[in-house]
Amino acid sequence: MDNQLDRVVDLIRRANKTIALTGAGASTESGIPDFRSRAGLWSRFDPMEYGTLGAFRRDPVKVWTMLAELLFVVDASPNAGHNSLL
Repeated sequence: MDNQLDRVVDLIRRANKTIALTGAGASTESGIPDFRSRAGLWSRFDPMEYGTLGAFRRDPVKVWTMLAELLFVVDASPNAGHNSLL
């Protein structure tokens, strides 16, 4: 297993560009709630009513009103998990 990990590390180090796909929980340490937790957005807004393309097409103002709750994220700072990806 160490050989595989060493190989992955080597590939990442030699790559010109890499991509990391994370879940919403990667940003909770920065104070950004995820969508599904007890305090998440979906605890207050029905995802089928607000979180679909169809919902946006039916009533974009309603969806933008919900999304406005996320505006505070512009003040968030990267956490240790984010910095480890640099």
